[in-house]
Amino acid sequence: MRIAYLGNFKYPWCSEEHFCKTLEQLGCQITRLQEDEVSIDQIVNTANQNDLFGWTRTYGMLKGNGFEMLKRITVPTFSVHLDYYFDISRERQMSADPFWFTDYVFQPDGDNVERFKELGMNAYWSPPAVFKDGAYLLDLPKTHDIVFVGSSAGYHAEWPWRNQLINWLSTTYGSRFELYPQGEAIREEKLNELYASTKVVIGDSIMADRNATYTTDRIFETTGRGGFIVYPAIPWLVGVFDGKLITYKVGDFDGLRATIDYYLTHDDDRELSRKLCHEITKANHTYHQRFEKILEIIKNSKVLV
Repeated sequence: MRIAYLGNFKYPWCSEEHFCKTLEQLGCQITRLQEDEVSIDQIVNTANQNDLFGWTRTYGMLKGNGFEMLKRITVPTFSVHLDYYFDISRERQMSADPFWFTDYVFQPDGDNVERFKELGMNAYWSPPAVFKDGAYLLDLPKTHDIVFVGSSAGYHAEWPWRNQLINWLSTTYGSRFELYPQGEAIREEKLNELYASTKVVIGDSIMADRNATYTTDRIFETTGRGGFIVYPAIPWLVGVFDGKLITYKVGDFDGLRATIDYYLTHDDDRELSRKLCHEITKANHTYHQRFEKILEIIKNSKVLV
């Protein structure tokens, strides 16, 4: 299958680069279109010479009218996105954003699929995952006690828990706690190394106390890349990991501290969870599984011959 894919391919760690490499490993031929360097005419002409058109957009990068572009593309179109949108400020962007109006929209919010459809978007739930090539274990000396990896300053005002959590970790554990990134972001093999050398990674996910399915990609990035993580008790994930994932309740600092303190000192229990969660992620939650499902949905709709 030949796919023209529009996105940002300037860095090897961009999600769309991982997506396209996955599709290539699944046997597809990919033509990459760098979103801020091609015209609408170039996109349309290339797309129509392929079997499918895929899009993972960076907001504001497209050079032209995306609705016109989609109207002129004659092959099936799909988009893939990893972020949460409903009930936060960027929800207001959605109806004016052509990205949400491809023939198929694959996104990680399973609770709100019907709300997408009410806006005229043909949305499917497709949870995040980890790039298969990055899903490997390292065994390194533990030089970090407690680490949080992710955005902090300026995070969504609708989710104040993120800053409360980070401030509490810093106050409670002092120099034993480290917040990343520290300057340049840590990506790819460096991220595997950080996770493998950390005793306890703390996770967070927007709307974790009210959404049964949405999670950031941090959970599979961490478990897939060999980290031990303590993560919000999102119902879908509890089932995914069959009780092997160590979780906490959002807002429960006493319970979180007890959990962190236990796993800082119980190396065998920590290592068992780390390896079991890694095995589950590698077997079931890489982008290979996600894109096999995406292609199956599109093929079964009978738009491809």
